[in-house]
Amino acid sequence: MIPGIIYPPCQAACPISTDVQGYVALIAEERFEDALRLIRNTNPFPSVCGRICTHPCEGACRRTQVDQPIAIRGLERFAVDAGGEKAKLKKPKVSVIPHPKSPQVRAKVAVIGAGPAGLSCAHDLALLGYKVTVFEALPVAGGMLRVGIPDYRLPKIILENEINRIGELGVEIKTNYPIGKRITIGDLIEKRGYKAVFIATGAHRSLKLQVKGANLNGVMASLEFLKAFNLGKPLNLGRRVAVIGGGNTAIDCARTALRLGAREVTIVYRRSRNEMQAQPGEIDEALKEGVKIEFLSMPVRIIGKIGAVVAIECIKMKLGSPDESGRRRPIKVEGSEYSFPADNVISALGQNIDASFLTRKDQVLLSQRGLIRADRRTTATSREAVFAAGDCVSGPATATEAIAAGKKGAYAIDTYLRGEDISELEVLKKQKIAELKPDVVKKIRVLQREKMSTLPIEMRLRNFNPVEKGFSKDKAIREALRCLGCGSGAAISEAECVSCLTCVSVCPYGVPVVKKEGVVEIDISQCQACGICASECPAMAISLRRAAMLEDEIEKVVGKGKSKVAEFYCQYEAYEGKLPKPKKGGIKVMCTAKLHVVHLLKATEMGAEEIIVLSCTEKSCRFIDGGKWARKKVKEAQKILENIGVSPTKVVLRDTEESQNSKGEE
Repeated sequence: MIPGIIYPPCQAACPISTDVQGYVALIAEERFEDALRLIRNTNPFPSVCGRICTHPCEGACRRTQVDQPIAIRGLERFAVDAGGEKAKLKKPKVSVIPHPKSPQVRAKVAVIGAGPAGLSCAHDLALLGYKVTVFEALPVAGGMLRVGIPDYRLPKIILENEINRIGELGVEIKTNYPIGKRITIGDLIEKRGYKAVFIATGAHRSLKLQVKGANLNGVMASLEFLKAFNLGKPLNLGRRVAVIGGGNTAIDCARTALRLGAREVTIVYRRSRNEMQAQPGEIDEALKEGVKIEFLSMPVRIIGKIGAVVAIECIKMKLGSPDESGRRRPIKVEGSEYSFPADNVISALGQNIDASFLTRKDQVLLSQRGLIRADRRTTATSREAVFAAGDCVSGPATATEAIAAGKKGAYAIDTYLRGEDISELEVLKKQKIAELKPDVVKKIRVLQREKMSTLPIEMRLRNFNPVEKGFSKDKAIREALRCLGCGSGAAISEAECVSCLTCVSVCPYGVPVVKKEGVVEIDISQCQACGICASECPAMAISLRRAAMLEDEIEKVVGKGKSKVAEFYCQYEAYEGKLPKPKKGGIKVMCTAKLHVVHLLKATEMGAEEIIVLSCTEKSCRFIDGGKWARKKVKEAQKILENIGVSPTKVVLRDTEESQNSKGEE
């Protein structure tokens, strides 16, 4: 076990450890290509995750202690949309664990299954120099991303673009090529020269509905329904459709049925809404579109006439004590049976794997649940050189978890092919930064989460156009600026610290404390990265872990006579519409409290004839008293200029209040 790295809670919650805080900060700085490149370091499917990820990172966001979590998934999608094709991956990164150089010989590796796990494994192995072939039984690549998710959530072209990127790395994808019929796993190793095999066949078999009438015409399983639709096969739905289940698949089936022409769609779910496993946002959108949900109801019989469905009979339920899943157990209410008409019934009760492709000669064992037996740490199966991960090992999980499983498989296979003992694979233990203390929470400004625009209801129901429109540039930047930057705050150099205690006296959040030895310590878990302590430290012994290089920005704007005016502006206020964003000569600062006198003087040295600081007021500051410290820096710079015989009016401050007044005068 590798000693734990302390992550921001968003990154710790991400199955693939994406540097969420990093790319959100880059979006805030308008460095969109860099943001996308950072995401692609660990995620081969950012455009997919930006649309359908269940975003556990948002649930872990410390911003929830103040108001609402950062819209991380929406920002990831924005990074893809705005980052463009220039954000190519420069170097491979298959693990958060430092990885030795892989062999120069391009060993052949076979991947069975072109879903997110299989393609992620292929992606990382290709980056490491292996020759990878992916075998897919379906006529298209993408697995459940392609055949299980409707276009209104994930357009096919978006997924195809990501798959094509993987193909560009040299990965060969063979569709309509089921393993177990033409060729077995044993054949791949013994006859075709593959040095390793990775199984990632997913969970494509729907659990059967176990009630009377389940075999009637008009009753279908959820995956088969979605698969038929996504492959363009004809589907004949009646006016009234009942969907049984409470997960994302049930919601997808219901919303798809509406778009295919059903007039009434009713979901039957045996627990309450609080227990539904579907994403809350998906449930909300389904209800807006007209889907009805019968909570605390369970089907007991499908009623038929001349062999076809005409109605569904249900019984009311009540909730008892929690079961092994942690949700309250549904209990039948005797004598509460009722029925309602239905022309079709779609069962979305869960998924399992289809292991029929395995033969006895393959020597790959299954668990009691019928899943492939593989070590969760190394992905190794019962047969040497054969590895497995993803839904076929864990059971149904999320797309992001499948991506993580595929990356883990690539790491294990590379280790194995380099001749190392995979039983000694090191596992990184994630640790997340501590929660915010109540006293700090009270001092953090409440900033409302940006809402993503969606397609109007009346424009949705007869097409599969994407419902979510994505963030505009300004909305994305405003949302990114809400990030608290957990763990990216101030750090003290003990060698340079003179224990003057200036940081203790100026910090508005009360974070720096004096230890017994007289040394000042900053609790990084509570620091808000406002930068006041760093800009006020007389010994310049404090730095910010994620600080913009203002000197470089000044050089870009003012250097070599580029602009006679240098305007340092508060990015928070500018994107909230309280300050005009300079068209020329603008140097954005995450907070003008971060400015040091040397920044203002540097602009004058480079030839700027006027230095303007566009700041917030003390009351409107994103942090606390940012405007006050900006004023102090301006006065200090003015005094220095006056002492050396330069007009102090060369440096001026304008704040939000002045800008608003000038707008009124106009």
